Amino acid sequence: ESEDRVRAVQATSQSAQNALSAEQTEHGATRVKLKEQTARAEKVAAQLKESEDRVRAVQATSQSAQNALSAEQTEHGATRVKLKEQTARAEKVAAQLKESEDRVR
Repeated sequence: ESEDRVRAVQATSQSAQNALSAEQTEHGATRVKLKEQTARAEKVAAQLKESEDRVRAVQATSQSAQNALSAEQTEHGATRVKLKEQTARAEKVAAQLKESEDRVR
């Protein structure tokens, strides 16, 4: 009877050790998977940051180009205004010259 109890305790102890060993193995595998997933997540985060940096660079280049175009359009507009003013003055001088010629005749 005593030997049966010892065997039962030993069997229970062995079963508990086996369960603990299996749980430790599973825990280790879970830790490995977690490390792998963390590494993948960090890689994706780095790629996302690179993409965001590229987008910002493209946006900055685009903004710079838009600013340059806007400045050029403003300059072009100012040139057109000056040209219109000069044309009006030239037409006025031409009209005065014609009047002077008419008076001379």
